[in-house]
Amino acid sequence: MTEITRLIWRAEETPAELHKLLESLGEEYPVSDHGRGLKLKFNRLADGGEPRLRVIRSRGEVTVEYNTITAAARGVGSALAGLSGEECSPFRTLGIMLDASRNMVMKPAHLRKWMRRLALSGCNLILLYCEDTYELEEYPFFGYMRGGYTLEELR
Repeated sequence: MTEITRLIWRAEETPAELHKLLESLGEEYPVSDHGRGLKLKFNRLADGGEPRLRVIRSRGEVTVEYNTITAAARGVGSALAGLSGEECSPFRTLGIMLDASRNMVMKPAHLRKWMRRLALSGCNLILLYCEDTYELEEYPFFGYMRGGYTLEELR
């Protein structure tokens, strides 16, 4: 298995709208705002409707040109995979629905892992299918023994 190159971004050179995304990705992937590695640059394109993306690799750096935050995240995923190229999606919303209605539900930390992985694939929507796996203050036995979410976790 080949080692994935560390992607390095600099806060002063990166649009502020991407800082939280890149910090979150850095919790699980080799994306960092310090150290050594392949320099990651971003260039915001004019918003022309559907998400557009261009990943340009050159010696020592990768430039991601994007028009939505979703496209930028997908560009980082392409950079991590060693890919370059251009793409345009006809979908403004792309996502999945996860079943959290049976047995033990996924903890929020695990859901955040899913969110990071899906962001790298260009997804910007996750729906949780919940039947009785959340708390209702007025009904203490609602979802009893199901491992449901608290109101704070759902937030």
